[in-house]
Amino acid sequence: MSRLCGVVKYVSLEAPESLEDCSLVCKDLRSATEPYLHSCVNLYDEWDPEKDPQPLIKRLLNPQDNIRHHVRHLRLNSARRGPPEGLRRATQINNADVPAPILEDIIRNLAHLRIFSWDVNRDMPYPVLQLLEQQWPSVQLNVENHDRADPDMWLLGSPLLHSLDFGVLNEEVIDGQIMQPPKGMRELSGILLNAPSLQKLNIRFRHNRNSPEVMREFERPGIDLCLPLNASNRLPALQELRFSGQDAMYTFDHSYCQVVSQCMDWGQLRRLDLGLGCSRSFYEIIGPHLTGLMSLRLVIDYEFDAHFYVKCLLTSLRNLQELKLLDFQFSLDEVLSWLPGKTHSLRMLSCHSVATYDVESDDEDEEPYYHDYDSIWHFLKSLYDVNPSLSHLEIDLPLVTGPGGGCPGAWNFRQAEVLARLSRLQKVKVFVDLKRFHSHLDTLFLEPRENSLSEGLNADVARSVSIELFQSFFQNDLDCPLRFLEVCFQHLLLLKPKNWIPKVGEDLRVLPVQNLIRIRRLDRDDAPHPLDGGFTVDSHEDWVRYEEI
Repeated sequence: MSRLCGVVKYVSLEAPESLEDCSLVCKDLRSATEPYLHSCVNLYDEWDPEKDPQPLIKRLLNPQDNIRHHVRHLRLNSARRGPPEGLRRATQINNADVPAPILEDIIRNLAHLRIFSWDVNRDMPYPVLQLLEQQWPSVQLNVENHDRADPDMWLLGSPLLHSLDFGVLNEEVIDGQIMQPPKGMRELSGILLNAPSLQKLNIRFRHNRNSPEVMREFERPGIDLCLPLNASNRLPALQELRFSGQDAMYTFDHSYCQVVSQCMDWGQLRRLDLGLGCSRSFYEIIGPHLTGLMSLRLVIDYEFDAHFYVKCLLTSLRNLQELKLLDFQFSLDEVLSWLPGKTHSLRMLSCHSVATYDVESDDEDEEPYYHDYDSIWHFLKSLYDVNPSLSHLEIDLPLVTGPGGGCPGAWNFRQAEVLARLSRLQKVKVFVDLKRFHSHLDTLFLEPRENSLSEGLNADVARSVSIELFQSFFQNDLDCPLRFLEVCFQHLLLLKPKNWIPKVGEDLRVLPVQNLIRIRRLDRDDAPHPLDGGFTVDSHEDWVRYEEI
């Protein structure tokens, strides 16, 4: 039995998606996999009093069921409703929230709870919170609060609060006046100053749809989107800090950086996501304190000459394991050149560039600027050679025109060959920019066409080139450990009428969208080799909004 448990533990680490299949083989495997299958349990916040409760809830309430000994993380998610607007009221009557006494009984019945996640847009019943604090005083409380107008201050004031995902409107308008700072920032500041156990924070910016005019923060000079702090305030020693959302940037001006550098121990930070960018002052004042970073995501900002400051920051990070670079113009190859010989602990690298168009140009045949890909791949190979633990890569890989010309139909041979020879990789994601195959803005409209990802790429061709890239790894190395490839085709959706003519000073409203093809290697022992079809392909018919840019 101990040998069987060892095998199951290996599967849980290397192929956790296969645990469910293992549990169906025999009773012994069922018993060995249950601790892993039920270490994290997700419940939906839905309750129909006229029907039996969810089978999983029944098990969690049963003191004789061994599942109570396996659960380490209990997570309550928002109900799976999503009905049309006219049906919402009736649906809520039949699908009420899970009653507080049921949640209390579940918490009482669990034997080894370590993490409790409240990802529900309603107040946590106070008796549930009180029981959680009394019975599990060391539990980590994770809260997602980004879709609520009014936060649950009882919940967010709990001494158990470990992780917080908090939504802030990019502006607050009262009687036609813009309030500074917005209400969400004032509320969050009060929460943070009384949350000594908080380790992870995500500030998620979102549009104020009640505002008479919704604009991005950088289109409104003078608006400060930051926590109201003074030098005497003390923020919790965060290990993870993230700024997300497409609607605004956090304000890091010079005077604010001087204050916030004293309010928090930045040396304790291990993971940092700077969202849409930051200022020179952030690099100058706070950057030298970020010596403990293990994960960093940043956008190369061109409002100032950021190269020197980014270089100083990257070369100082001796234990960096994950690096995500989102580059909006011309310097990705230069940034990569700073890393070889400096970082040997890198496990994950994401380098994604975004080409731009001059919407006021009269040249209909103008092509957007693209990186010197050969230079990028030269530095990538060097980086790979000095980082033996690098197993996860995300990078741009351009398509070239097919035999007939005009439409993309094949990979750039030299770059695809370099990628396929990185034989230690286990997970790869490539970004394919379809915008470069259009000669004028009018052609960027995404019109429904039969079997077409865009006006320039057939869905069958997209699937074919994705499979070709996946199999090329195994053609170079039959024992390649690659388990997952994701190909992300990216495009722009214009939000103006098709006959719209761009004018000087007028904004081009576009929506970045993507379409994904996912290829996963089969993990079964009896599965055929990937070159013989031992993989699955998952693709989507519709474009979805791309949240990374």
